[in-house]
Amino acid sequence: MKALLCFVGLLAFSPAMAEEGGYVINTVAGTVYGPGPMPATPLAGGKFTHVKVNARLEGNLTFFNNGVAEPNIPGEKEIFGDFKGGFLSNGVPFNEHLHGGIVTIGQGALRMLAVVASDGENKGGETYRVESG
Repeated sequence: MKALLCFVGLLAFSPAMAEEGGYVINTVAGTVYGPGPMPATPLAGGKFTHVKVNARLEGNLTFFNNGVAEPNIPGEKEIFGDFKGGFLSNGVPFNEHLHGGIVTIGQGALRMLAVVASDGENKGGETYRVESG
C-alpha cells in the first residue's frame, strides 16, 4: 500500500558545495499534507546533498545508495534504532543523498522517515527547477 503525501516547503540553497560535488539544499520550513485525512504536519530539518543545477537553476540529483557505508541518513537511526543500510521496511532501497527529515503525523500517531524510494517514477532521483509564481 502506498500513501500519498504532498510536501510544500521553503528550501534554501547552501552556498557551500557538498563534499563530493553539487549543492546542498536545506529544508527551512514546510508542510506535509496526508496521508488521507491526517492533519497537516510541519516539516523542517531536511537536507538534500549532491544537487547539480545549471544557470537557470534547473537540475537533478541521481539515485545513490551504498548500504551501511557512510553517508547514512541521520533519521534512519532515530526511526529504526540503527543504520539499516538505506532500505525501507519493505526492503526497497532509498536515496541516501536525500533526507527529508522525520515527520510526526497525526499528533504522534505515525512517525516516518521522509526519503525518496528507488522504485518511484524517478527511480530514486529528483529533478529541480524554479517556476514563476
